[in-house]
Amino acid sequence: MDIMKTTLIAFTILAALSSAALLWLIRHPKTPRALDFVVGIQLIVFAAFFLGLLGNLRGLISDDNELKAGYDVALLVIPFFTAGLGTNILSHVVLSDRDYEGTISTPAIGKKLVHWLLILTGILFPPILIGYAVYLKRAA
Repeated sequence: MDIMKTTLIAFTILAALSSAALLWLIRHPKTPRALDFVVGIQLIVFAAFFLGLLGNLRGLISDDNELKAGYDVALLVIPFFTAGLGTNILSHVVLSDRDYEGTISTPAIGKKLVHWLLILTGILFPPILIGYAVYLKRAA
């Protein structure tokens, strides 16, 4: 029982840190539209994750414990706040409230993502890195 409680608390903290990292990622006013969209969707998914985790944590606490009232507040505030932020960010993407002129395009984001994924996987599997280096040399 204690292992499950500790695991659920750790998952809740990791989900909260992930949400904070996503919000930090889009802090600049010239964030690409695709990144705003992904962050909005992720915040809504994390809200559902919070709701499930906190509901499970609440079920593990006995009824006579004073912490149960604190979990009731967290069960309401954290997921709805996170989902509200995600919905707000998605509405900015749909309505184009932010200035997306001069930002990096979605294909350029994809190329950079593939570039770094190939480098990271190439560290683990050197033939991938060698093949990617040969491709870049021929393309230049």
